[in-house]
Amino acid sequence: SLIVADMMKWSNNYVADMLVKNLSAEAGDKPATTSKGLARVRSHIEKIAGLKAGDYEFINGAGFTRENLLSPKQLGSVLNAVRRDFRIFPEFLSALPIAGIDGTLRNRFKGLDSVGWVRAKSGLLNGAIGLAGFAGDDHGRVFTFVFLFNGAAGREDSARQLFDQLA
Repeated sequence: SLIVADMMKWSNNYVADMLVKNLSAEAGDKPATTSKGLARVRSHIEKIAGLKAGDYEFINGAGFTRENLLSPKQLGSVLNAVRRDFRIFPEFLSALPIAGIDGTLRNRFKGLDSVGWVRAKSGLLNGAIGLAGFAGDDHGRVFTFVFLFNGAAGREDSARQLFDQLA
């Protein structure tokens, strides 16, 4: 859980890739490979979130590629499935960066009421940006959200600001 938390808080792509490969090693694959680890990830998210093979693309554990293709609805289904699994959700939630406080979100959400109320993973590629996670309120409710922008390069800052306000 500590390795995952460090990876999530600081968006460490190398660690993400190594954890995927480690899934293959832990399953006893010889040799352990990233592709075998990704197959295990695909199988798991299809089982827990109802995704269907061929309806999405997941070819890189870090997500640092344009070849991974999940719709916001599919990613939301995965997040909701994790949220329903008490065995992993508390650690997963605590691993996510906290809006305006730590990790990759430490300098975001400044001046917004959502500081401390949003835990989410951000993503950025040239022309694409995302924010996905959970937002809470003072009534004890927790909401799952996924915001993705895939458009012209140079508009990422506007999308980021909008996503922070929406969250």
